[in-house]
Amino acid sequence: MTIEQFEIALSLSHCLAIYRGDTLYSKGAKALQAAWLATKKPMIYFGDFDAKGVSIAMHEHYSSILLPSFNLVEQHATAAMLPDKQLPFIAKIQKYKVSSAFQPYLQLLCQQLKSLRQQRMQNLPLVAIFLRG
Repeated sequence: MTIEQFEIALSLSHCLAIYRGDTLYSKGAKALQAAWLATKKPMIYFGDFDAKGVSIAMHEHYSSILLPSFNLVEQHATAAMLPDKQLPFIAKIQKYKVSSAFQPYLQLLCQQLKSLRQQRMQNLPLVAIFLRG
């Protein structure tokens, strides 16, 4: 899967969009992230909209997360896409102060326990949603 398979409604020329990936890719992503954070430029998380993905985005200081509009996420997200092993992350991510734009997404995830895998975002227009208020 490549980023070209997604419909992204923003220019990525002045920011860094990272798909953190599995263990192998996450090591490289962490080094790139550390260097990019020093530039003070925006860093956008691109991955699954689930408890672990949101936890990574919040904990690792991403400024935004690439997601479809809330209405589209609400239509396509399911409880089946949120593995039980991720439930412990819910309490952690609820403690973060989030932007008003991200608040409905967080409620969908934490209260309705619905998530959306990245693969299911293909063919849906994606926008950068600010994470923190």
